[in-house]
Amino acid sequence: MTGISEIDFSLSVHQRISRPTARWASLNGTFFITYVRPAVEEVNDQISVVSRWQVDDEDLNQADDSSEVVLFEVVQFTQNHNVMDLKFGPLDGYMYVASGDGGGPNGPNCLSQNLTRLEGKILRIDVDNPDPGLEYGIPTDNPYYGDSDPLV
Repeated sequence: MTGISEIDFSLSVHQRISRPTARWASLNGTFFITYVRPAVEEVNDQISVVSRWQVDDEDLNQADDSSEVVLFEVVQFTQNHNVMDLKFGPLDGYMYVASGDGGGPNGPNCLSQNLTRLEGKILRIDVDNPDPGLEYGIPTDNPYYGDSDPLV
């Protein structure tokens, strides 16, 4: 997992397929992380990434560097409040992504209140059944399912 610029990251294992004594990957070797990386296009921007990985076939204590599948990314315009947290719902099996609000003193962009943005939200996604054109599915009982913005 090269190219990750910040120490802050979150790791989660799908509960429906993990064993109680699992080290850090599910029975099928899948795990999910979120991290922040610098944006290539803009010097001051960062990108929050949520991705799926596989363990290395040769060493189960290592990630396979070539296995990353990015579920989605969020361009961040400030240098704080950009990290996300990943958890799986114990009853529904969906992934819950708590996204930072993008920061900045006094929340100048009000991104948490903007329903067309992913910052400052609790996102619920289906990592087992992706929708067409996405690496994840949007559960049909999500509050804003079917709105014009397909991300929320």
